Amino acid sequence: MPTLALRRTTGLLSGVLLLALGALGMWISKSSYNSGAVQAFCRAWYCPDEFSVERIFQLSQKAALGDPAGQLRDFQRALAADSASAYRWADVGDSEFNLHDLTRAQYAYRQALANGPRSLVILQRAANFFFEAGLPVEATMQLRKILSDPALSDSYDTVFLTYSRLGLPLSQILSEGIPPQTKAGARFLRFWINRGKEPEARETWDWLRREGNVDDSDAGSYVNFLLGQHEPAIAQAAWQSYTQGEMPTYCKTNWVFNGGFEAPFRKPSELDWTIVPRPEVNVERVKTERVDGSWALQLRFHALQNVGYRETYQMVVLTPGTWHFSARIKTQSITTDQGPHFHLASIEGKKVDVWTEPEKGSADWHRVEASFLVGPATQAIRMEVLRSPSMQFDNKISGTMWIDDVTLSH
Repeated sequence: MPTLALRRTTGLLSGVLLLALGALGMWISKSSYNSGAVQAFCRAWYCPDEFSVERIFQLSQKAALGDPAGQLRDFQRALAADSASAYRWADVGDSEFNLHDLTRAQYAYRQALANGPRSLVILQRAANFFFEAGLPVEATMQLRKILSDPALSDSYDTVFLTYSRLGLPLSQILSEGIPPQTKAGARFLRFWINRGKEPEARETWDWLRREGNVDDSDAGSYVNFLLGQHEPAIAQAAWQSYTQGEMPTYCKTNWVFNGGFEAPFRKPSELDWTIVPRPEVNVERVKTERVDGSWALQLRFHALQNVGYRETYQMVVLTPGTWHFSARIKTQSITTDQGPHFHLASIEGKKVDVWTEPEKGSADWHRVEASFLVGPATQAIRMEVLRSPSMQFDNKISGTMWIDDVTLSH
């Protein structure tokens, strides 16, 4: 019996509570949302669920359904219930814009930005509003705030896509829309690279260089992009400008970059030495053997298989004329009839096709050389260390080769 009484009492209280909340909801829905009493109940979570996410979405469709004035009234009521909500201010701003009241719409969006100054959603909505309102500079100001926040980096490409549609000069976007000395500038460069936009990438690169805000990865990606766009001369000029402090003789007396291997390799630029790892060959800079300076390049073959090798290379941009290639080489116990050697070939075809003799056995430091003619159809060559597969039974190559003082001059 006590249990039954308790259940009846609980049920009665629940029913009274539901009736009370229902009456409260009816009273709130019929009252002014400016009422202090109503706002107090809403802050206490007794407000009816009229402005849930789902309901707000439904209200946002009213303008499209031909009732923009009704939409505005609904959002004004929602704002009155939560006047500190950046989202509700933005809703009102959109509604005012639908009714062609630009002044009120701008005021509402400025209130939204004041209440949500670091909200990604609010910043993007504000930028879209200002863009649609014909105020691209204002839109740029909001997008710049996104790019200034590393925590919002996942949205950078969305910002860049908006920039590409603003209709503003790229120079203005760079100066006003990209915060200097941040990662956003390099990301903007990669945005243009990924879309194959060479003029935009070039202008962005020049701006980044003036700002002093690029690293080896940015430079390498840009250079490789230009090479892929068949702009080797522009690629070489960009690479020379970027590296002139460290390699002052590059493209002046020697067109091979880092020909003495004195500097670590700058990935991923193909105008520096590119070394693709292979289990059959270990390639590294070493100090144990060298001719000039402190470093040389060592290739050690491990006799694992009859390897065909060409994964140590550098792209070199050359002008028409006669060129002279030279390198210093030392070998120790190179086996098989097919040893490693240099191969220089134009990337446009067999207009340049130069081979040095394969290295075999052991030999102290010696120079290998070759002269060749570059015609007007050749712009760039691939200079590589090559080992061709052997046709003999004993064909698994082993041994070590060192390379130093690699030059191309004319």
